[in-house]
Amino acid sequence: MTLPALANLFAVCEENPLRADALQRKLQHSGEFAAVWRPAPGWVAAAAPLPGSVPDGAQVRGLGFAFAEGRDLVECQLEHAAQLAEGAPQRLASLPGDFGFIHFQADGSATVVRSCGGLVPFYLWQDGGRAAVATRLGDLVCYILHQPRLDPLVNAVWASGWGLFPDGRTFLEGVAALERGSFAQTGPHRAVSTQRYWSPRVEAVPLPNAARQQEHAERLRELLLAQLRRNLDPAGGNLLSMSGGVDSSALASLAAGVVGRPLSTFSMLPEPSEPFRHEMSYIRPLLGGLRIERSWMLRLRPETRVELRLLNAETVAYLSCRRIHPTQQFCTRRDGTTVLTMTVRGTTELVSWIL
Repeated sequence: MTLPALANLFAVCEENPLRADALQRKLQHSGEFAAVWRPAPGWVAAAAPLPGSVPDGAQVRGLGFAFAEGRDLVECQLEHAAQLAEGAPQRLASLPGDFGFIHFQADGSATVVRSCGGLVPFYLWQDGGRAAVATRLGDLVCYILHQPRLDPLVNAVWASGWGLFPDGRTFLEGVAALERGSFAQTGPHRAVSTQRYWSPRVEAVPLPNAARQQEHAERLRELLLAQLRRNLDPAGGNLLSMSGGVDSSALASLAAGVVGRPLSTFSMLPEPSEPFRHEMSYIRPLLGGLRIERSWMLRLRPETRVELRLLNAETVAYLSCRRIHPTQQFCTRRDGTTVLTMTVRGTTELVSWIL
């Protein structure tokens, strides 16, 4: 199965030609990227398609695009999409589907577009005449930020267990995260400007009648099933975070029951026996009644975070999670138990766990 086109992107605007040439050589020899090219004056770009994804073709690159996601949804309107990205990015919502890309222009400027769903993140950095765009924070650390500084607030929030990024700040000081449904315009000696091209908020929502409610329910089901068929591999290897709540239960039932895709599940559960039994009362019937390949459970205790750090620094040290490995790795601990290292992609770039 050919999976939807997904890729990690890294692009740097470097006004010094010698430094641009040196960066290009470094990226080419890094082994991290399948393609490194010069899309516009002053820019060096690199792409690393995820396994199973077809990379951008010559026509896509010729129009100035580097797609992170959704290329297959707008491929029939690429020229129109290029015109919008350059001249009217606030109208990008008129295009079909959901997409994320960088569009490079002949004058050296670039438009960075994050999808409405925000599957692939975009990180922005600028310093004088230099600018960078990345889908992985680690690439900024490796190739641009030679003395990176952590943002204390964001790291403290993340370490406490909350996935909040206030005011578009990221784990790295001076690096911003582009909001979902937004675009940014950047380039040499140009301050980064951002704006929304899509927002779910409306001024007024009329009360639906019975016919409209039925229409909305059918349309939602249609969209959910279409996305599951598009994104889940019928051969397996699909991982679902299973809490037993409404969201994960509905997704599991649709993916494994209706669409028929094989699933594996991962659950984080409380250590005390009473809340554990309560959570399992929801999870166990689902696991027994659906097509579940494998199921992993992590019992959370106060010392779990410390133990994860001791087992493998990548589980806690966010910036060290630089590569995407869509595989599962097993090893045996000293006490004889089996440890599974599972790395999956998500909206915050990469997640690694030791079970």
